[in-house]
This record gives sequence, C-alpha cells and structure tokens, in this order.
Amino acid sequence: MINSKYLPAAILMFLFTISSCSSRSEPKTESFFRTEIRDDYSKEFTFSLVFSRSKDEASKGMTKTSTTQRPNKDKGSGKGRGNRSQDVSTAANPNTKKSRNTEKLQTIFQQHLAIKMQETKYCRTGYLTLEKSVVGAIYFLRGECNESATEEDMNQLNNALK
Repeated sequence: MINSKYLPAAILMFLFTISSCSSRSEPKTESFFRTEIRDDYSKEFTFSLVFSRSKDEASKGMTKTSTTQRPNKDKGSGKGRGNRSQDVSTAANPNTKKSRNTEKLQTIFQQHLAIKMQETKYCRTGYLTLEKSVVGAIYFLRGECNESATEEDMNQLNNALK
C-alpha cells in the first residue's frame, strides 16, 4: 500500500508514464512509386517515402534541438579542457537517439516498400537494388525486377498511359 503522502506523486508519475507512451506514433508519410519498362523489356522502378511531422512534433523537435546544440558560452570554454566531460555526455545521447530513430525510419521504409510490391505485383520474382539513398527525411530506392516484362505488363503500362 502506498503511503497517502506519496499518493499524489505516484499518480503524477503514472500519468507521465502513460502520456509518454501514448505519444509515440508512426510518423506521417507520403510515398511515390514509378515504374518503367525499357526497350530491352527490363523492368525498373523507383520508390520514395517522405517522412513528415505535424507542427506540434516539429516545434517540440526544434526546441529540443536548440537546447541540446546551444554552444557553451561560459568563460574559458574555448581554453584548456573547460567543461569537456559535460559536452561529451550531452553529445553522446542525441547520437544514440538519432541512430535508433534512423533504424526505425528504415524499417518503416522497408515495410512500405514490401506492401507496395505486394499490392502492385510489379516485381513478381523479386528485385535487385540499383541505388538507395537517404536525404534528410526522404528515403529513395531504385531497383530492377528479376524478371523481364511480359505481354501482360506491357498491356498494363499502355492502359495506365491512356
């Protein structure tokens, strides 16, 4: 049983825990899928996924970034060792969080790509990655299908162009 003088603190901790867990949702995304059948019947595609944040998330991120990346303006910070141990510890934490966030976004990208491939059935026997890049919040992959284009693929392409 919790002592009654600690009950408000326990309730507050519980509410903070619940609210922090509920705010973690998948970021908003917009995807682009473009296909091309070349003269030699090879099938290529590009898939891009753009991650965006709501205004609330962006402002929270900007506030967090500005406080963690603010230069140390203490006297003597540029001379000798200064407050070096504190700078190293604060610099290590954002990188770890950034790395986990990048891994999460890459996983989301792969999931969206797999769903798009399953929906379109464009590459029925798999694909070879020709180019893959990440620029800011834009994830991009250019690939070539393992199989050549069939007559059905050509008909679908012609119907889509009409």
